[in-house]
Amino acid sequence: MKKLLLPLIALFVFAITATAQDAEEALKKAKKIYGNVATISITDPEKAAADLQEARQNIDIAVANPDAIAEKSIYKLWETRAAIYNDIAQNYISKKVVDANFAEKLDMNPAVEAYDAITMGLKLPELKKWQTKEFVKHLVSTANYLSNFGGIYYGDQDFPG
Repeated sequence: MKKLLLPLIALFVFAITATAQDAEEALKKAKKIYGNVATISITDPEKAAADLQEARQNIDIAVANPDAIAEKSIYKLWETRAAIYNDIAQNYISKKVVDANFAEKLDMNPAVEAYDAITMGLKLPELKKWQTKEFVKHLVSTANYLSNFGGIYYGDQDFPG
């Protein structure tokens, strides 16, 4: 029995450690990729859009296991998620404004995801004043994007529901 129990415990501990490292690595990768998006968005918008989607995938991996993120990085987790999803919402709106015949169905979910990240971030204990201000800046952007989505849906007479 002892021979069976010890390897199972070791496997369990290894799995938890690997998951924690995956979440931390995904957060670091998302921050790195997102940091490069702004610099290449003017010269290569297609690559910027692809990188933004990659950053989205990585931040989603990190958010799937927030308990595995170091306590000092929790603020950055929610702040980065809000920024990434706000940029995705901005891209949807920009495409629709530039091309009225933009065929892709608009998805306001990124703005809602940004709002969720902001509310999670604002619930963090011991937020510093500057951190709260950063979340408020994201909240203002999110409100604008949600308002723009509403205007686009109204103009198209396409009401999600």
